[in-house]
Amino acid sequence: MKENGNWTRAWKATAHVSALPVSTIAGGLIGVALDRSLASGWIFTTVFGLLGFAAGVWQLFRGLQKLSDDDPRDHPP
Repeated sequence: MKENGNWTRAWKATAHVSALPVSTIAGGLIGVALDRSLASGWIFTTVFGLLGFAAGVWQLFRGLQKLSDDDPRDHPP
């Protein structure tokens, strides 16, 4: 029995779960940096936070399309 398939599935699941919050936080941080450097209030934080959220959702859907449960080697015994 090969245990490598279970670890692969675990890492893929972790990547899917973390894609949305990581991209949203990254977009928000970029927006905060731009707002502070340009003294523009909160507009860039909002825009880049929403763009990060959209990128995270897009990445999540892209990853779910690639996910395939057709390989019987990936299923637990």
